[in-house]
Amino acid sequence: MTGAHGLGLLLVLLLPVVSASIPSTVVRLNKATLSYVSEIGKAPLQRALQVTVPYFLDQSGEVLQPTRIQILNVHVLHFHLKFIAGFGIHLSAAANLTFKIFCVPEPLELTLPVELMADVRVAQGSIGTPVVSISTCFSLLGHSSNFDGSNSTSHALLALVQKHIKAVLSNKLCLSIASLVQGINVHLGTLIGLNPVGPESQIRYSMINEPTITSDYISLDINAVLFLLGKPIVLPRDATHFVLPQHVGTNGTMATVGLSQHLFDSALLLLQKAGALNLDITGELRSDDNPLNTSALGRLIPEVVNLSLQFSMSKVKLQGTTSVLGDIQLTVASSNVGLVDKDQVHMLMGTVFEKPLLDHLNALLGIGIALPNVINLLYVTPEVFVYEGYVVISGGLFYQH
Repeated sequence: MTGAHGLGLLLVLLLPVVSASIPSTVVRLNKATLSYVSEIGKAPLQRALQVTVPYFLDQSGEVLQPTRIQILNVHVLHFHLKFIAGFGIHLSAAANLTFKIFCVPEPLELTLPVELMADVRVAQGSIGTPVVSISTCFSLLGHSSNFDGSNSTSHALLALVQKHIKAVLSNKLCLSIASLVQGINVHLGTLIGLNPVGPESQIRYSMINEPTITSDYISLDINAVLFLLGKPIVLPRDATHFVLPQHVGTNGTMATVGLSQHLFDSALLLLQKAGALNLDITGELRSDDNPLNTSALGRLIPEVVNLSLQFSMSKVKLQGTTSVLGDIQLTVASSNVGLVDKDQVHMLMGTVFEKPLLDHLNALLGIGIALPNVINLLYVTPEVFVYEGYVVISGGLFYQH
C-alpha cells in the first residue's frame, strides 16, 4: 500500500539543504512481532532440544550395563514470548520429548513432558547492533505416561532411565536454548552492513543507545549515515534527537519505522554532491524528443510553485515517485532572441522541462533507500504515512528462509 501526500521537505530538491535534526531513525517492534517469532521459532526450538543423552549405566545387575538413549522426536506444544519492561523478553515453552532406550531384549520408548522458561536480555552491542543473551533459564521435566501396560522389569528400567534423563537434561536443555539465542546475534549483526543507494553511494545504520523496552514494544534508536565515495555526508549543523511519537502507524502492526527529515535531507545532499540532480535538457534527450536547443530556449527558467511525493515499499527499500501539482509558471529574465511569446513557450514546457525533470527525479527516487534490516528479513504489506518533519512506515515482517 502507498501513501500519496504533499511533502514539504521534498521542496529542498530546489533549495539549499538545511539540517533539521540528527540523522536518526526509530524502529519499533510491537507485540505482533513476538507472536510471529514464536510461530516461526517452533522449528528451530525443536531442533535445539534434540540434545545428546549420555549412556545410562544400569547398576541393578552384577555387571554394569551401558544403555544407549536417543531422542527420537521433539514436539513443541506451545512457544510464547512477551516483553519485560526495561530488560528484554521472557520465553516460555512446553514440549514432549520422546526417547528410545536401546535395551535388551527389545528397545523401549519413553515420552517426557518438559517446560522451559528463560529471560532474554536485549542490549546494545559494542559495534552498534542489538545483542541478545540468556539471563536466567529453568527447565522442568515431568513424569512419563508410558508405564501403562509395561511389565515389571520394563517398569523398573523405565523408572531408572527417567531419573537419569531428568538429571542430565536439566542443564543441557538450557544450554541449548542459550546457544539458540546466541545464534540470533549473527543475524542481528548484519544491521550495520553497508547497503547501496547508488553506484557510488551507500547507507549504514547502527544503534546509538540502549533499546527502550516496555510491556508493549521494543524501540531502537538508529543512526543513519550516508556515504559518497566512502566519505560520510555531513549536513551543515546538527539539531535535536528525533523522537517517534508513540501512537503513529497502524494499530496491531508488527513493525513501525520512523524516518526523520534529517535522513531525507542527507539523501538529497548526497544526490547534489554526486551531481545526480543536474539535468542537461539537450544533452540527455534524443533530438526527436527535443524541439528546442539551449540557444533557442535562452534563459527561460521555469519554476515549480508545488510537487507531490508518493511513497511505496519493495522488500526493504522505500521508493518514491513525484508529480507536479498545478501548472508551471514561466517568467523571462532576459532574451537574446528578441520578443518571446510566453504562451507558445509554455506549451513546450511539458516536453522540454516538466517531463524530463519528473522522469529524472522519478528515476532517482525509484532506486530507493534501504530501511534498517537484517539478513533475510523483509517488510510486507506496509503503509506509509507522511507527517510534518518525518515519515512512518508501518507493516508486517517476513523472514525468508
